[in-house]
Amino acid sequence: MYADVESLLEDWGLPQLIETFKNNDIDLSNFFLLEESLIKELIPSIGIRAKFLSLFKRAKELENSSIVVHEVVQAVDDETSNLIQANMEFESNSENRERNEQYFIIPQQHRPAAEIGLENMLKKIQLPEFDLKTLLCTSVFGSEILEYYNKNKFLDMKRRNKLTEIIIKHVFDYVAKYRLTPEDYNVLASKIITLFPKETASTYYVPAIRKRDSITRKPILARGKLVDKCRNLLHDCGPSVIIRKRKSSYLDEDDSYGHTKERQIVLESDELKNDMIWLQNRHEPWDEVLTKWKNTYGLRKLSTAATVREFFEEWPILKKDNSEVLINLDFEREYPQSTLKLILDWESAFQKIFEYKSLTIKDKFCEELITLLNSEGITEDSTFAAQISILAYLVPPKGKINLGSKNLWKFSSAEAVNSIICHAKIPGDVDEIIRKNKETAAIKKQTVQPYMIVEGPSLKQLNNFYIVVDELRYQTKSAKQAFDNVFKLFFVTNAKYPAPAEHIYLIIQKGIYHINTRQDNIIPYIMDILELLKKD
Repeated sequence: MYADVESLLEDWGLPQLIETFKNNDIDLSNFFLLEESLIKELIPSIGIRAKFLSLFKRAKELENSSIVVHEVVQAVDDETSNLIQANMEFESNSENRERNEQYFIIPQQHRPAAEIGLENMLKKIQLPEFDLKTLLCTSVFGSEILEYYNKNKFLDMKRRNKLTEIIIKHVFDYVAKYRLTPEDYNVLASKIITLFPKETASTYYVPAIRKRDSITRKPILARGKLVDKCRNLLHDCGPSVIIRKRKSSYLDEDDSYGHTKERQIVLESDELKNDMIWLQNRHEPWDEVLTKWKNTYGLRKLSTAATVREFFEEWPILKKDNSEVLINLDFEREYPQSTLKLILDWESAFQKIFEYKSLTIKDKFCEELITLLNSEGITEDSTFAAQISILAYLVPPKGKINLGSKNLWKFSSAEAVNSIICHAKIPGDVDEIIRKNKETAAIKKQTVQPYMIVEGPSLKQLNNFYIVVDELRYQTKSAKQAFDNVFKLFFVTNAKYPAPAEHIYLIIQKGIYHINTRQDNIIPYIMDILELLKKD
């Protein structure tokens, strides 16, 4: 249930409509009374209207269903006592017993034991209640955790892990018999942040993401320290513990039909089809390019291209020199408040993270980058190139990918840096870097996602800046502008972040650009940083 229309539109990914709905006095009391003719008047853009209509119809069906259910439940509440009394009187007549079993509700005291047993099995078994502070005070490690937090006002990684272990071991008898539900995990996470207010709930529990809500079109399992510890303990116990299989339920749902339907509605417009064909075959005059590009925004948002390369084949005008203008137009249309965020907020955000994490740095290359930052005469471009590289060492990746044949690829900070920014010492090295990155990705069965290359004799002396998409490269005026365009390209093409640097991109997306989407992967070990960046 939504509190207002604003939150509903935000959740639907249509924040640009909030002002329009406000200006037309549309709230939850009249929202579902809207007819298609009124919606067409409210939302002139065909692409956005198609998306809204698809979501609106599904939401309206659910709303109608909930009203029916509410009325049925209310009727049952009003009539239950009378119906049971009538049933008992009717049942007292032996001649009516057979018909009674067919048409009347049988009170529990008169029902077969097997039937009552089945009903009791369906009742929710509650997670055992306990007081977290009392639990911690009863152990040496727990008392040390409380003492450490009271002194430092935060928990480090070691104590977070120990805290999680104490909690899961305390409820392990329950865990062994009944799989923890999302509600159970939320209760445990709530106990933690109540006792330790500076902690973040998502460090300990992040709910699963449905297939239909996932940007990868694959379901994402729940995660967080509580989930990980629970899985590890169950695994360590082996066959002595009954591990219940997760039901497929909503995680296997797929709403690709709705997406395809929206696209079909848009494609029924001859004007849009003609504009798309024009853009596929021409790239001038520029004024006409801009007009047709803006008109076809809805088509790009509903693109079915699986890779950035396919997207560029669908929109070949992006291979031309002025493509960054088109990328910025689409990004600004969807996120108007975020267009200049990197330019305005990068420096302060980096300093916050650096002050928070700098004591954890042990890498020699990162120490050299920090020395470079503190050197005299360093340019703005060199500063940004060093900072974006240092960020991957301040917050190292913890992910891994199974490459098959028991071969696990564990990401390193160096790989995270290289998937964001590469350094070419001479112009001739640029093509070599592009070639090597493609070869490395092919070996690991990955695709090369957009990244940037800076060129110059050293990071302190940079001359040129490039955006690289597959084998294409575009030159930009500065290092920060190159990264800004790379970031926006991920949103315009709906592309996945490179796996080794996904956590870095999400920190920048949420902490600097202030963009949150339903498809975002949730990474527990960056939640404390995101909370830090929320503070003034």
